[in-house]
Formats: sequence, structure tokens, C-alpha cells
Amino acid sequence: MLSEFENPIGVEISPEDEKFIRELAGRMSADIDLELEKSKKIHAADIQASFNSGNVVGGDIQLHNDNVIVRQEDLRNTFKQIAENEIPLDQGDLAMMETYLEVLAKRKPEYGSESQRVTQLLKSIKTSTSIDESQ
Repeated sequence: MLSEFENPIGVEISPEDEKFIRELAGRMSADIDLELEKSKKIHAADIQASFNSGNVVGGDIQLHNDNVIVRQEDLRNTFKQIAENEIPLDQGDLAMMETYLEVLAKRKPEYGSESQRVTQLLKSIKTSTSIDESQ
């Protein structure tokens, strides 16, 4: 059994939602692979894209204003582990997916509906978690 530290806020979602999240994580992992491949061909200083209030620069991503720097390789690896069912889903990973999807949706409109679905899923999880804690 995993300790609370290893799985801080596990989530219980429907099998359909879990399948959706795992397939989406696989696609996101593949997209990051492509971006990393492109970044090898272009000098890192030329690779700057808006990421909400942060930037993607040479493989590092600053998430919002949290001063959290996440390497693209780490994101890719996490998404790949989710896709391959190597790790249980937790709220932190879903929140990271949501944040990254916000950016992807701006560059790739096909991610718009996925972004909305992950956001709704997270809201329902947070609501059910707060209800559980209040009982």
C-alpha cells in the first residue's frame, strides 16, 4: 500500500474518465517529445513561448507565478507513466495536466475540449474531496 506521501491526494474517477486521462497523457507526452526534438535543432534562447505568466525556455516551464520550474522531460515522463498506468492518478498530476493543457489549447485548438474536461473533472474531485473531509 502506498503511503500518504507517495500518493498525496489520490483520486477515484470513473473508468471512462481514467481511460480518457491516460490516453490524453500519452498524447501530451508524444507532443512534448516533438517539442524537445525541435528544441535540439534550434538554439534554446530562440525557444520562448508564453506559458500563462511563465515561459517555456530550453525545456524548462514555469507554472503560473508559483516559481515552480518543471523540466519538459519531467512532464513528459510523468505523462508517459500516467499513460502506461505505471502510477496511480493523483490530484497534483491532474492539476499539472490542466495547466499544461491551457497552453496547448492556445497553440493547438484540438486540445480545447480536453482542457475543459480535465478542468471539470478536477472541480468535481475537489468538491467530492471537500465533502468527504467535512464529514
